[in-house]
Amino acid sequence: WFPVCRKFIQKQKQNNMSWTQIDGAVRHISCGGTMMVGVNDNNEIFKRDINGGSWEQLPGAATHVDVGADGTFWCVNAEEEIHRGDGSSWEKVEGAANRVTCGDASNV
Repeated sequence: WFPVCRKFIQKQKQNNMSWTQIDGAVRHISCGGTMMVGVNDNNEIFKRDINGGSWEQLPGAATHVDVGADGTFWCVNAEEEIHRGDGSSWEKVEGAANRVTCGDASNV
C-alpha cells in the first residue's frame, strides 16, 4: 500500500508488479494483519480491512499511526503523546514520541 501525493492510495497486486488505485487519501498508511490504518492532512485517523470495505473514521487525532500483526493500533498525537487502541478507543501510555512502529501489542 502506498499513499500517492496525499491524493489517492495505490495497492500493488501480489501476482505481478502492477498497481491498482483504491478510494481514500492519506499522508501516512500502515498495514498489519488484515487491517490498515491511515492519517490524513487533518490528523484524522481511519481504518479499513485490507481485503476491501470502506474507510471508518476512528476517534481522536494523530500525526502518525501504526497497526500491528495482532490488530493493535498505536498512534502519536501533535503533543507527542503515545496511545494504544483497539480500533474503537485509545489508551494513553507512558512516554513521548513523534513516530511509532509496532509488531504487535507487546513489541513497540
